[in-house]
Amino acid sequence: MTNTDLKPVLPSLHEEMGNIDFAIMQQFIEDTTIARGEAVINAGDEMNFAFFIIKGKFAIHLISDAGEKFELSPAGPGKWIGQMFFLEPDNSSVTVSALEDSIIGRMSKDAFDKMSSSYPATADKLLQSLSIELSNRMRKAGKLLFKRFAWDQVDGAEGEDGAKHWFAKVYCEMNGFSG
Repeated sequence: MTNTDLKPVLPSLHEEMGNIDFAIMQQFIEDTTIARGEAVINAGDEMNFAFFIIKGKFAIHLISDAGEKFELSPAGPGKWIGQMFFLEPDNSSVTVSALEDSIIGRMSKDAFDKMSSSYPATADKLLQSLSIELSNRMRKAGKLLFKRFAWDQVDGAEGEDGAKHWFAKVYCEMNGFSG
C-alpha cells in the first residue's frame, strides 16, 4: 500500500474515480524509490506492472526493430507509464530510466487482479480512465502524424489530397482496416 497521498499527484483520476474508489485503488499501489540512472523498464522486458510518477523525472526511449534508440519527451509527476499492460499484457516497447532520484507508484498484475476480484467497480473505473487517456493519446498521435509526416510523403504536385490519401493509408494499416 502506498504511503503517499496520491490525490495531488493524480487529481484527474481522483476526480473521475471519486473518493471511495480512489482510496481503494491506493491500497493496491506500492511506492518504489528509483535511483538516478536506474531503468524501471527495459525494452523487450515482459511487463508485469504499470506505474505512475509520484516524484522525479524519467527518460523514455523507444527502440526500433532495427535497434535504433529514439528519445521521447521526458515524463514527470502524475504521468502513467505501462498502462496498456492492464488492457493487454505484453513486452515493453520502451526503456524508461530515472533522470533523477524518483518515487513511483506501482501496481503489479497480481495486485490489479486482486483489486478486480475484490472491488470490480473500482477496477472498472480505473480501466475506463486509463482507456480514455490512451484514446486521447492515439488521437493526438494521429493528428501529429498527419501534421508532421504526411506532407513529406507526397510529391508537391499531389498537394493536400495526396497527403490525406497517404495518411488514410497509414491510419488504416495501423488499425488493421482494409481498404
